[in-house]
Amino acid sequence: MTTQSITGRPAHANKALLTIAVDNQPSLFIDCSQAANPYTIDAYTPEQFRDVYVIEVEMLYKFRDTVRAIPRFLNQTNASTLCVTDTATLFDYDNDEENKAIRRNAGKRLRRLGQDIKVYVVNPERNNLFPSEYCTNR
Repeated sequence: MTTQSITGRPAHANKALLTIAVDNQPSLFIDCSQAANPYTIDAYTPEQFRDVYVIEVEMLYKFRDTVRAIPRFLNQTNASTLCVTDTATLFDYDNDEENKAIRRNAGKRLRRLGQDIKVYVVNPERNNLFPSEYCTNR
């Protein structure tokens, strides 16, 4: 499988990611940007999102814990696609060292998951999750 980078302005990239989640169901959608609104995509009805499993994340620390639990969530939902929205707006406690460590660890886990399933991440390089050389661009 692969890890793919969705690049561009966060709003457009997150919307493209939501489309990917719908087109590759069952999918797990880690929503760090409040982007999981089915009404933002004209081509789909909300009913077409039935096997898109959304986990909303507001804090960097919840993101860390969610990334750790992704294998369990994938197993519970039988999802074969993982989508992670832009993480730049996640709340943190202004500790740059800790933030970098959390993002670096999350990036390693996401890359590892990309060996077994399809993983799509919005702007991973800008969000310090991992450099773009670790994934293919879309």
